[in-house]
Amino acid sequence: RSVAAEDALRFTMLETLREFGLEELRRTGELAPLQRRMADYYTGLAEHAILFLQGAESTAYHRLILADYANIRAVWTWVQAQREVALALRLCSALFVFTNNNAREGEQLALATLDLAAHEPPSPLLVNATMTAGYCSWLLGKLDVAEAYMQRALALDEVIGHRADSAFLGVMRGMLAVRAFDRGDYAAARELFAREDEIMREIGDEWQIAMNIVNWGIIEWRLGEFERGRSMLDESLRLHRRVGQAWGILKALTDRADLHIVCGELDAAASLLVECPPLLHNSDMPDREASYHLSCTRLALARGELGEAADHLAKSFEGHHATGYFYGLEENYLCAAELALRCGRYEQAICLLAGNAAQIRSVGKINDPLRRQKLDAQLAEARSRLDPAVADAAWAQGEAMTADELVDFARREVLEPIGADG
Repeated sequence: RSVAAEDALRFTMLETLREFGLEELRRTGELAPLQRRMADYYTGLAEHAILFLQGAESTAYHRLILADYANIRAVWTWVQAQREVALALRLCSALFVFTNNNAREGEQLALATLDLAAHEPPSPLLVNATMTAGYCSWLLGKLDVAEAYMQRALALDEVIGHRADSAFLGVMRGMLAVRAFDRGDYAAARELFAREDEIMREIGDEWQIAMNIVNWGIIEWRLGEFERGRSMLDESLRLHRRVGQAWGILKALTDRADLHIVCGELDAAASLLVECPPLLHNSDMPDREASYHLSCTRLALARGELGEAADHLAKSFEGHHATGYFYGLEENYLCAAELALRCGRYEQAICLLAGNAAQIRSVGKINDPLRRQKLDAQLAEARSRLDPAVADAAWAQGEAMTADELVDFARREVLEPIGADG
């Protein structure tokens, strides 16, 4: 028999045993108590794991939870069916970090939890669940919805006397700063980042200090303050190395490498990116892997290695599309447009620039001055190579595309042919 046939037979036998076991548990009245014990166990396991997810043991505990994620999903289904509000709030809070792997699923979990807890009094767990809903909405590009949840969470924390988890609150305030930047309110963004820096340095939370200044540093260099941004990103990388969390180190490495690339320091960027694969090995962090391939795409573009850029960009698209990360997909579209332009695919470049413009416009996001200048120059170059009517048609085509259509278009019209040619 074939391997596939043997696997199918084995699966059928296991399913038969499973159904028999469930029937026996029902017959003896043991099913409900067992489901309760299972729910308590896996909720406790997730709560235990989250205590270690910001430190050097984070990768091991990350893998521990993901290895049992099918059981955790089963527990969540039971919790929802039984309307176990307390367990739902605990589980939602404990799984916050794992929403990076699948923001769509995380959003469903958070919204269902908030629905169950609609009549619950304010509590730290309710703040966490509200924050999780906001975080997932933010990852998915539902920025106004995310902001509403974040403001609601801050209001709840005020009611309970500021007893919510400081790390949750720090992430939330950081997202509000990014949201201000996205709207073009740069003074407010800087003020929010500065206030968060004061709070976390007073607490002494090195992980949160590092996370705050890496995002603050990105905003500074994107506003033309390159030295200030460089200093912040360097400090963030030092702190993340000291804390030892793989996710944070990877973010700091790729963000610092991106600034090296912008400044033409390609060897320095490469020396940081070479550190990423060992950290990613067996880590199951698709969001960080997608960001790594995005940085590698930028480095390859800067070096003129267009085939390699296409290969890395395909992997980045895959990860960002799977996790639902709106901001990552935005960067992917723009890299694909640059790649198309560099390869003489001017209509495709215009389509992608138009599609991205429509996507960010739909969520109330505007480009910062440096990015706007770069994209205007790219669009002007592409238009100069085409008949105006053809260029206008390409722009209209891109503006009409959905996010999924843009991803498919980039793969089909840019990445696959350029990767093959390269």
